[in-house]
Amino acid sequence: MRQEGFTLIEMLIVVTVGAILVTLAVPSYQEHLRRARRADGKEALLRLQLEQERFRANRVSYATTVGSGGTGLALPDAVGSLRRSADGHYTVSIVSASATGYVLRADGGGSLSSGRQAHDGTCTVLQLSLSPTGESREPPICW
Repeated sequence: MRQEGFTLIEMLIVVTVGAILVTLAVPSYQEHLRRARRADGKEALLRLQLEQERFRANRVSYATTVGSGGTGLALPDAVGSLRRSADGHYTVSIVSASATGYVLRADGGGSLSSGRQAHDGTCTVLQLSLSPTGESREPPICW
């Protein structure tokens, strides 16, 4: 009499191969998600840069805060001196500003962020600076 079906050894081999594939795929998938969320922070900084240039076109210096006020950008989604990125993965702020430049920061572990980017290594904090000598984006590997 012939029996049909799988033996226990065959099932264990299939489960082992599946587990190996999952352990290889999950870290790669998580890194892909981090890079996709990083785009949210970059987009928020570039949008804030555009708002800074718009603000500077009518005044003698760049805005010093994100919130409303005489020297601040009156942005509708600002909370005090902070602003959330579009998808909420970063907290965006103006670190410093003057008549000749500014420093903008997007923090993935900030108080208004979702916190999902807090484990993004060197790319948790993105920074965009403008000075008389040019523009810089830090850390360069994240841009």
